[in-house]
Amino acid sequence: DPDPRVRWSAAYAFQEQGFAMREAVAPLIELLEHSDADVRVRAAQALGYIGPFAGPARDRLTALSEDGSEPKPVRDQAKRALHALSLRAAVMKHGENGGVLLPLVLARLASEDPAERRDALSLMGYLGSAARAAAPQVVPLVDDPDPEVRSRAVHVLGRIGADDDASLAAVSRHLDDPDLQVRRVAAATLARHGNAAANHQQALVAALADRDSAVRGHAADTLLAIDPAGATLWRELNALFVHEDTVVRNGAATELGRRRDTYPRVAEHLGKRLHDPNIDVRLAAAYGLSRMGSAAESAIPAIRRHLTGPNPRMRSVAATLLASVGSESAEAEALLSDRIDAPDTRTRVEALVALEKFGPAARGRVPQLLEQLRTGD
Repeated sequence: DPDPRVRWSAAYAFQEQGFAMREAVAPLIELLEHSDADVRVRAAQALGYIGPFAGPARDRLTALSEDGSEPKPVRDQAKRALHALSLRAAVMKHGENGGVLLPLVLARLASEDPAERRDALSLMGYLGSAARAAAPQVVPLVDDPDPEVRSRAVHVLGRIGADDDASLAAVSRHLDDPDLQVRRVAAATLARHGNAAANHQQALVAALADRDSAVRGHAADTLLAIDPAGATLWRELNALFVHEDTVVRNGAATELGRRRDTYPRVAEHLGKRLHDPNIDVRLAAAYGLSRMGSAAESAIPAIRRHLTGPNPRMRSVAATLLASVGSESAEAEALLSDRIDAPDTRTRVEALVALEKFGPAARGRVPQLLEQLRTGD
């Protein structure tokens, strides 16, 4: 139109309508050839508003942006339009309001190239709940041969809010995936859904025995969301105290200790397990208490019994444990100080190392420490 006001109004209309004006792409491409530079600018601007649906204009916009004979406003607008044609740019700009872009994303999801599938899943994550209806197309990718595709597919099912049982079943299958990152994402995704994962408790219980602390922690969180009283989690974590893997035993005790709000008397419970006939159970309990720090002070009486017990390993563990849980306790400091004068060198060394954690609180033991320096041992 010869009237510049009309041209401005037309450009503004494209700005307002955006993706809905994609049927105008062909005539707008023709206008990129118009003799009036201002018309070319407005055509490029309108194509930018249409965004990734204006893909057929890419070649002509590229030519305009690189044509040194074109006025600078034309080149600059062509460059901006090219950026707007990027599907990623459009998705990131519009986020959960960009549901109209979902068909373009799904087209990439079906690609034979794993890089394309990974990128499509990443874009679906930005779309969030706007992509929820596409959950059935994502579920098969949870079993993709590419571990990063699997990881992203699992993450996306959580990100888009796919809480139907088919989606959650697909996620729970990968709590034992050979790839650690996939397991971590699967556990975190189920934790995000909480009680909705109630049908998948068996897989969650098995995940408590994972060697990775993040997987174990998320599985425990989900089980607590399903059973807030904590009966299931308490039973299953305690059962793991006799697991063949030390990492798993220690992890179970740590998970119990982390949940003091649910289990207020967990320190006393772990303290009692210090006297279990099974050495593995005792060591796991000690590890769990050590991770609780001063919150486990109520277990000091149970720890004290091992300082003079017959098992040298448990005596050593008890000394270290006292320093971990009782660094603010005068009783713990006194118990360790008494060990400085023990007849055997190993006991004295363990007590001295443990006392280091008390810092200035052990200042009163300086005379004993000086005496140790004089012994020459």
